[in-house]
Amino acid sequence: MMIGDHIGAYRITGTLPNGAYSAVHRHQARKVQLVVAPARELVEYTRTIQALPHPGIAGIVDRGALADGRPWLAIDVPSGLALFELIARRPMPSVEVAALIYNVAGVLAFAHEHGIAHGNLTLHSIVLVTGRRDLPVCITDLGRDGTGDPRADIHALGTIAYRAVTQLFPTQITDSVPAAEPALADLIVRMLAQDPDERPTAAEVRAATAEMIDVDDRVHVTARFAAPKWTPAPPIAPITSDAAAAVAGEIVAKPRSTD
Repeated sequence: MMIGDHIGAYRITGTLPNGAYSAVHRHQARKVQLVVAPARELVEYTRTIQALPHPGIAGIVDRGALADGRPWLAIDVPSGLALFELIARRPMPSVEVAALIYNVAGVLAFAHEHGIAHGNLTLHSIVLVTGRRDLPVCITDLGRDGTGDPRADIHALGTIAYRAVTQLFPTQITDSVPAAEPALADLIVRMLAQDPDERPTAAEVRAATAEMIDVDDRVHVTARFAAPKWTPAPPIAPITSDAAAAVAGEIVAKPRSTD
């Protein structure tokens, strides 16, 4: 697939590190990630998403099949800024990083409580949502089956936090975090522990960061943006290709929150 090609009602605008495509709806102000994969893999991914009814986890909004029969899914991308774009511009102060960890850890804790690990948490899979004080972050790009180790998610979030503060990758053995306030630095070091059993849980991470920030500051992760513009997706058409029959009837779009 090339930039400018169309999949269903979507025009491809680029490729993503996870192998998906970034795309926009041809007639609506909607951005999505398009995932093209074998039917069985998409069924597993859909079941994972459907098991996590959380507004901070990007949901499925459309589906279909290519001319050659390969099925595809459209994953909702909320209006906002991908975290890697912000960190590429500037390091984040400790209070912003603490708020970021607090919000992402809340989503991870919900997933872990449901027995599902993200398995692919990166700067590219965290979106700082525009204009939503009640929903400041949204996580995309969950691992296809959600069977990873939750402790690996904590290490990944620690790496992200370290990079947010320093704009650098942590060393193999990290015992300090330059420019971070002491409490935050200590938490990040524990999240990056080489022994997975020494890392805090997502719930413990959220509790620790809650003590570092004021209640009113917990959603102030990034700079102000304009209010998001969103148009509801059209009804989802069934997949009719024989090659995609395995996912027909099994993939159900996740309703978008209207709060």
